Amino acid sequence: MMASIVFRNVSRNFPRLRPMIVALAAAVALLLLGNSISDAINTGYRELYTEYLTGHVTISAASEQSFTVFGSEALLMGDFLVPPVLLGYNELVQKVGRLPAWNEPPA
Repeated sequence: MMASIVFRNVSRNFPRLRPMIVALAAAVALLLLGNSISDAINTGYRELYTEYLTGHVTISAASEQSFTVFGSEALLMGDFLVPPVLLGYNELVQKVGRLPAWNEPPA
């Protein structure tokens, strides 16, 4: 019953509602465009950092402060650039230490 009243009123008043419909459609389109641009920029940053700066892993010493790709986050924007914490760090260090290239002296 209520839906039929809503549709009847919209159909009767469509010429008056047209500017509101256009404004809402434009706002939604603008938000979708902004989100897609923001996502593309974030993906680009992540790929550039991974490919050219950090690879897939960054390692720092244990600290009270969070670590970012630029070092301590004390002067940066908080959690925006903080990479995820690597679990099993001690096991990884032991495995890397057993690799022959790490045990040879540099030439």
